[in-house]
Amino acid sequence: MKKLLAACLIFAFGIGAANAQHKVDSIKFYTEEYPPYNFSQNGQLRGIFIDIFAEMMKRLKARTTVSDVTMSEWAPAYAKALAGPNIGLFCMTKTEARTPLFKWVGPITPTTIAVISQKGKQLPGLHNMIRDNSVRGFNASVILYDIGHTKAREIGIPESNIISCTDIADCIKDLESGRTQFLIYEENVGKWFLKNAGVGDRYETVATLQRSLLSFAFSMDVDDELIDQMQEIIDEMKEEGLIDQIRNRYTN
Repeated sequence: MKKLLAACLIFAFGIGAANAQHKVDSIKFYTEEYPPYNFSQNGQLRGIFIDIFAEMMKRLKARTTVSDVTMSEWAPAYAKALAGPNIGLFCMTKTEARTPLFKWVGPITPTTIAVISQKGKQLPGLHNMIRDNSVRGFNASVILYDIGHTKAREIGIPESNIISCTDIADCIKDLESGRTQFLIYEENVGKWFLKNAGVGDRYETVATLQRSLLSFAFSMDVDDELIDQMQEIIDEMKEEGLIDQIRNRYTN
């Protein structure tokens, strides 16, 4: 009887693993240039979330690999994840407004949304206006549909003063030309791009708007059982200390 029970359990586990593999292989995954979390380098995808994604697929015994992930601008990828079907998008800040729009696996790592401006630039009254959600008299650079875009609205910046881009390079051009006075973006990512543009030493964080957490997001049609299996894998990786090890590869 014991042998029969063990055989049944092994069979059931095998069926479950096979189902998970089939389900995850039907998902189309998207990411964006968002270093150090996800980025392309010498034709290869790298970053904290990329390495975690690779390990997650390995543990699911999926055919899907990093090479199947599509690098995209954020706005169209976000729209695809909202519409579905079978879309995975990473990495995304989980907010109160976004929570019911997607299914989530995580959280993976902390994130800070910041106001980044040129060092020494005069921004009279900005901190008081941020506190009162009444920012006026400044133009802000944001990535379209990014969390920074949402935060710009929340602190009261009029739509006419929010200059949205689909490419961070355009945001940096607007900053450098004086068209905008600051960038609202993930702090580590913004500073990474500014440094790579050769102007990083001229910019600094002047205000912190939100501290939150980054996760994997999925369209609402993705199977709940698969979401639970992926969450279990992430929890295991945390317990093993593997997520901290991966994070340290890119941040230390």
